[in-house]
Amino acid sequence: MLTISGNNLVHFYENSSGSGAAIGSNRIGTKVNLLNNNILRFTNNTTISAAGGAMGFKGAQTDISGNGLVSFVGNTASTNGGAYHDNNSKGLLTVSNNSRVEFSNNSIIKSSNYGGAMYINNADFENNDVITFSGNSSNYHGGAIHIGGKGKVSFSSTDGSADIVRFSGNYAK
Repeated sequence: MLTISGNNLVHFYENSSGSGAAIGSNRIGTKVNLLNNNILRFTNNTTISAAGGAMGFKGAQTDISGNGLVSFVGNTASTNGGAYHDNNSKGLLTVSNNSRVEFSNNSIIKSSNYGGAMYINNADFENNDVITFSGNSSNYHGGAIHIGGKGKVSFSSTDGSADIVRFSGNYAK
């Protein structure tokens, strides 16, 4: 389990690896908690040969909640999920109660691959003030998001606030 909580600034910058350049695991059931940080940034991280430019998992339980700014900007994956990848049906990404969430200019290098910002099976985006997907690109499907298998991705507001979800300038070649 990895927990990063209560910090003013957490910045994963220009990391490089085979998969999940900033944070990664291939163990089903891995728990990752990124909680109550003022600023949480993943910038210009790159995978050399696999998926998940910033974060890459196989069936992880990832919770990104209660943060101020959460940004995934300029991350690159060789294969799937420019910023975030988890293609196992047991995985769940929860992004909730953050002020601002941004996926911008993330991309895939190889052709016939999926999810410029993310390749995900299951994700819940709930009660975030503003979520933006902009300028993300893939070479095949899902300029912003590719949903794998029989997965489910939801964007919802259950606290009565008027959440803003924007998708602009994302593309699949």
